[in-house]
Amino acid sequence: MFEFKRPTVAGATITPEQAAMLEYTRIREVLREDAPDAHNAYLVVGQQSFCITPLSCDTEEHASRLCLELAKALTRIEVEVIEKQDSQAAEQQEP
Repeated sequence: MFEFKRPTVAGATITPEQAAMLEYTRIREVLREDAPDAHNAYLVVGQQSFCITPLSCDTEEHASRLCLELAKALTRIEVEVIEKQDSQAAEQQEP
């Protein structure tokens, strides 16, 4: 069947952190009569992959853009987790 491949987001402006999170995403072709360029987008963690587009995207570009948005969201989650941990650590150090 079709292999996973890395999304390509030509012309997109992303931070180094978002580019790192983009490594956790993949796209793969899907057979659809009404959309010959249909692709699904996936979150890939270790050996597991989670489809985030169960109805598929009409184009590879659309699936890649969804991967970029997922990478941005993952980056924001990482920042929020770190901020929360720092806040909790500071609270524990207060007398």
